[in-house]
Amino acid sequence: YRVQGSDISSNANVSRLQSLGININLGHRADNIGGASVIVVSSAVSSENSEILAARAAKVPVVQRAEMLAELMRLKWSIAVGGTHGKTTTTSMIAALLDGANLDPTVINGGIINAYGTNARLGDGDWMVVEADESDGSFVRLPAMISVVTNIDAEHLDYYGNFDSLRSAFQTFAERIPFYGFATLCSDHQEVRALIGRVTDRRIVTYGIEPPTEVFGYDLSPTANGVRLAIQMSGRSRGAGRVISGVELSMPGAHNVRNALAA
Repeated sequence: YRVQGSDISSNANVSRLQSLGININLGHRADNIGGASVIVVSSAVSSENSEILAARAAKVPVVQRAEMLAELMRLKWSIAVGGTHGKTTTTSMIAALLDGANLDPTVINGGIINAYGTNARLGDGDWMVVEADESDGSFVRLPAMISVVTNIDAEHLDYYGNFDSLRSAFQTFAERIPFYGFATLCSDHQEVRALIGRVTDRRIVTYGIEPPTEVFGYDLSPTANGVRLAIQMSGRSRGAGRVISGVELSMPGAHNVRNALAA
């Protein structure tokens, strides 16, 4: 496919794409989609958007970002990171670890990764890590081998209607992994801890800074740049029985320790 796009105004991402030779239209207009074979939209775009209306009138398929993302994920061993908070940071940390292991991952994040200067990176390796957006329920389509749930709070109820529907969506997301994959769940968070008890027929690895958990961060102490901690692996986690001492995290706060433990 030849790719083009449109945005309501110019920004750093638009400028970067234009510098790469991609045609980006400023403003949404029906004539922007002329000749398009498919329209991909983010969850922030209204169904009444002029380009979407024109595409549907012309019988051009309109697909959500998550559906296109799912097609890309089928080509790789994929990790999907979901949760109300911490998705972007955790996705960035996983990407950094895969990069550090010379696995050359493909990365699609919700925010800018400082090391890349962008929110996306096309790698030649077999691994892919993506941020899963739960706001419109489409994250349940993502075919991940490993799913991560950082936390679950009562947000996006305008879409879900009630908290139980949101809980059910996260359960579907966590369980949509293949039998050889696993769900990585934060046992410190009350709602995720309840989710652990509901997930069936799929392997789970828990993490947190409150025992009992399988990837356990402890002896946290602040440093000039962030936090120092030790990590104990147990249960079903890879490397069970191992203790990693003197871990230096260059980000402050217990929430970032949890994000790092997930990674």
